[in-house]
Amino acid sequence: MVRKGNKMRKVFSGFFFVLVLFYSAGLWAQGFAGQALGKRDLSAFQLPAQSQLPSLGTKPSNFLGDQNKAVFNPSQIPLGGMSGIPDLGYQIHVLGNVVLPGTYRLPPSTRIAEAIGFAGGATKTGSKRTVELRRKQQIKRYDLIKFELEGDLSNNPFLLDNDIILVPFAEKNVEIFGPVKHPGVFEMVGKDRSLSNLIEMSGGFTAGVDLLESIKIIRYIESKKEVLSVMNSASELSRFELENGDIIIIPHVLGRGRDYDYNVSSLPADNVFYPSYNNNVYVVGAVALPGSFAFNSHYSVQDFMNMSGPQKEANKHAVYILKPDGTRIRRILSNKKYNVSPGDTIVVPERAFRSDNFIKWYSTITSSIISGFTIYQLTK
Repeated sequence: MVRKGNKMRKVFSGFFFVLVLFYSAGLWAQGFAGQALGKRDLSAFQLPAQSQLPSLGTKPSNFLGDQNKAVFNPSQIPLGGMSGIPDLGYQIHVLGNVVLPGTYRLPPSTRIAEAIGFAGGATKTGSKRTVELRRKQQIKRYDLIKFELEGDLSNNPFLLDNDIILVPFAEKNVEIFGPVKHPGVFEMVGKDRSLSNLIEMSGGFTAGVDLLESIKIIRYIESKKEVLSVMNSASELSRFELENGDIIIIPHVLGRGRDYDYNVSSLPADNVFYPSYNNNVYVVGAVALPGSFAFNSHYSVQDFMNMSGPQKEANKHAVYILKPDGTRIRRILSNKKYNVSPGDTIVVPERAFRSDNFIKWYSTITSSIISGFTIYQLTK
């Protein structure tokens, strides 16, 4: 009787388990069909709160995920929004002199500077002082330099859907070096193009400025370099007006009493291109370090020889240039007007008569005379 009861309980338990499986399968099928027919329950779905959206000064990687796990790229969100989710931001067009011009889906509360940052930033030829915002047939210009240096939010407004940002070419660029807080390239706009205005934009002087030395301005006038001097006084700085391409050198106290050639490798926001396949200069012969050196338009033949280390047996009077086409230019050191070109080979020959060679010749001649005299005596 006991065995029969146990058997009945086992049968009942198995039957109950089968019923549970069928019931679970039915619920799963109903849910799947509901999703397929668009009857999915969205009551538990919530959009990100406004506080979760990226704001000014935060990285976009905080949006839609952990910063350490995923990086948010606005261009990866389709312009129509994610599937099943309303549009998460505005469609912004960033054009002109930026690294990656195009259309981006950006979150609300995005400003002009952030949108340009998403596009890779302005190029070196782009203007950050006359950025155009085009909205509903209206064009307004903003100065992002004032926002960056002074925190002027009126020059960095919020964006709206379908706004167009255009970064134009910079017109008048100057570059400042030396003891200032923000050295670099600046664009001079408006009527105030004085040297004092540039120093103010660069953050002012640092502790190392030499107030007793004059400020140097490198300027090319009709393709000729001129080095101008301006006394470091308020009246002189406000009176001196800068021009496009000027390079300003602020003197440092640690450089007082030294001479400089004020040669520069490039001009502000300029593109230097040497139309040559080979941009190296070669030095061979009686030098300690023969090989190739990067071309520099300010280096002479003597400069390249000094870098390679001429040896004491080098014949500097016989140095010549071997051009890529095979032609030779002799007595090059005496030709002060010759300019080294990319691809040139500077050949430094050895002197024909040297002290060590004289000793070798003397020993050879002496041994030959002794050997000949010995042979003569033996055969006599």
